[in-house]
Amino acid sequence: MVNPNFVIEKMKDLDYRYYVVEDMAGSMTDQQWQSIPVDRAIDKFKSFLKNCSVGSSYVVFIFKTNERLKNGEPTRSNIPMRYEIFINEPYGGNQMQEKQDGEFGLNGIAESMYRAGSMGSIGLDTYIGAKDEILSLKLKIQQLEMENRYLQDKHTSEMARLEKDYEDKLSSDKKIEGIIGSVLPAMGLGGNGIAGITQEKATMETSTSKEKIINAINILVQNDANFVENITKLAELSKKNKTIYEMAVKQLNSL
Repeated sequence: MVNPNFVIEKMKDLDYRYYVVEDMAGSMTDQQWQSIPVDRAIDKFKSFLKNCSVGSSYVVFIFKTNERLKNGEPTRSNIPMRYEIFINEPYGGNQMQEKQDGEFGLNGIAESMYRAGSMGSIGLDTYIGAKDEILSLKLKIQQLEMENRYLQDKHTSEMARLEKDYEDKLSSDKKIEGIIGSVLPAMGLGGNGIAGITQEKATMETSTSKEKIINAINILVQNDANFVENITKLAELSKKNKTIYEMAVKQLNSL
């Protein structure tokens, strides 16, 4: 691609005052076939450039003559010069002002072509590449955010499970402690719950009995969902109706 000013200079130098402009899809967007001075033709081309949108691309054909066929197409002998241009900024800006006569020269042409390339096709490729890279980074960020949310949810679930396990264990321990505190006095062993058992200075025989009771309670808690209610009723029965309690104990001993 070239800078539009390069096309204008070619029109001046070669006296090519006729032109056709097509978009990149091949549709005609502007043309000039009138027999007018080249300066006037250039003014019309500049007017077209001023109305172009930034970022648009075009193909410009400039002709020496206006010889055309009946269908409007140029004759075979009327061979045009073809240029692709890219509008990287509104025409008439500081970087696109037309060079004065004699200033363009070979160095000016090279500079214009370089600027057109670097800011046109090459700049467009860089822009597209940067957009792809930004999109890729956005996708990676979204993926990391999803993974972070997953880990947070997993951590929250695990903490909830551990807290529930701890509460269940604590509740079970409290139940056992309460049962021991209620049952041992009824059995004539005394004590003030688990703390009382572990800290009590008793004989070896009494300690062994307590350990057996604690082991038995642990087993019953695991196997009897209503153990707390059942053992509580049994303890109350030993106080309120000792005869029935003893009958129950005899029944257990006969098994």
